[in-house]
Amino acid sequence: MALSFYGIPLLEEAMQNWQSLSEFRRERTRNKNYTFGRQWCDVISVNGRRMTEYDYIVSEGSLPLKNNLIRRKCHSFFPAKLRHFLLIAALF
Repeated sequence: MALSFYGIPLLEEAMQNWQSLSEFRRERTRNKNYTFGRQWCDVISVNGRRMTEYDYIVSEGSLPLKNNLIRRKCHSFFPAKLRHFLLIAALF
């Protein structure tokens, strides 16, 4: 079944809406990573070389610390049923 002329503007609008939320999706992924203990996984550029913040800190001779207070706050703040729902939603 071929797309009708009327379906193309709808697809273009859907594509535009999807693209307009790319920054939101990027930030959501970053926030999920931070909440679940992967706060040093952001990619940075050092002297033209791309690496994670974790690798950079290790290359400087330090040990990256993980003080994940957000995860504990989520556990104490949300009831068990809601926490289960949020965990499932975070996977997608």
